[in-house]
Amino acid sequence: VAGGKYAELPLTRKNAAQLVREAMKSGISLVLDLFSREMTKADWRYIVQECAEILLYENEDHGLRHVFIEEAGEFVPQRVTYGDVFNAVEKLVRMGGNSKLGCTLIHQRPADINKSVLELCANVFLLRQTGKNTLTDLKKWLAMIADDQAKEIGDSLPNLKSGHGWLFAHTLRNVKSLDVPERT
Repeated sequence: VAGGKYAELPLTRKNAAQLVREAMKSGISLVLDLFSREMTKADWRYIVQECAEILLYENEDHGLRHVFIEEAGEFVPQRVTYGDVFNAVEKLVRMGGNSKLGCTLIHQRPADINKSVLELCANVFLLRQTGKNTLTDLKKWLAMIADDQAKEIGDSLPNLKSGHGWLFAHTLRNVKSLDVPERT
């Protein structure tokens, strides 16, 4: 873990690229935790852009790797303000397979994520949602992709318990109920 509350290594704009390259070469997992009083959102965007580009263009020879981008709406927002970081993450999602990369976008509100990027996702995990606008948008989406189950799923969203949700996978013919066991 580099950066954040549980840092084992420091994380700065200056060392992020080196950390990612060393993790690729060593075949180890790396968490870049951007949560810090010392880091600005400009620092976040710089680090995410630089690391996404390194992974996309330098990972292929280092084997399979999966990238998780939490707070994805910061980097691929519905309304693009910072084009460089948006372009880097969008390319990572769209073309990451060329470099043996998978990508997971994590965000509380699907409406915050750019639709062209969201539609590139082969699988969607939908957990509890309570916001009026989010529920309205999701019900419209559900009607298009899961017509026969749209009402059941839409009505369940505000009341889902922690660890319960829905899986929309490109390999499945139907939407599946999802239960994630609590970690002990």
